[in-house]
Amino acid sequence: MRTQVRRGDPGFLLPPLLLVGPPGIGKSTWARRTSAALDVPLRTIDATVEQSSFSVGGVQRGWSSAHAGKPVATIITHLVANPIVVLDEIEKATSVISSRGERHSLADSLLPLLEPETSRRWECPHYQLRFDMRWVGWILTANSLNGVSEPLLSRLVTINLTELSTPALIAFARQEGQRRGLSENSIEIITEVIERFAGRKPAQSLRSVIRMLERADRLENRPMLH
Repeated sequence: MRTQVRRGDPGFLLPPLLLVGPPGIGKSTWARRTSAALDVPLRTIDATVEQSSFSVGGVQRGWSSAHAGKPVATIITHLVANPIVVLDEIEKATSVISSRGERHSLADSLLPLLEPETSRRWECPHYQLRFDMRWVGWILTANSLNGVSEPLLSRLVTINLTELSTPALIAFARQEGQRRGLSENSIEIITEVIERFAGRKPAQSLRSVIRMLERADRLENRPMLH
């Protein structure tokens, strides 16, 4: 960021990132908080649901389902050139074969958008206009590298994340419990559960701790019955 300011760049350019780690450790949450900290729009694409390239690249005019891709639509809606686009669980994205035998892959559609030289003059198939897409901040998440192609990996900065330790989960439970206004008794019960199930499979995660905190919150704030 300092380098970009020193160069006089017109906006912040986040390098394409791939966050790899077990489920429930906060990869998507980090991406959302990054967009909030930068004060730029956020668009999330779930690769397990939107498995074709059309959600990224769009569909050209002339088809009944013609539409712009989500990154371009986000830029036009917010008039911001550098939104954050999150692609969750990219390793689970598969290809779709059209009735004409054409292969459409979400991962393949990303390749020209991740290259600075091709992304700066990327042509939207829907609007049939060139867009400068090099300012888009791409954050991809994956539970493992299995299923992520080498061409895609070569264009990403990969950050490997590990499971959170038991002390880290307990510290999070205490901090978040106090922020939610939970009683000390509820927080202590949650920390005891975390310690008791430490080392068991499946491993505990931020997601499982948050569920316990939400359960305690509901119990503490349920209406009194007379």
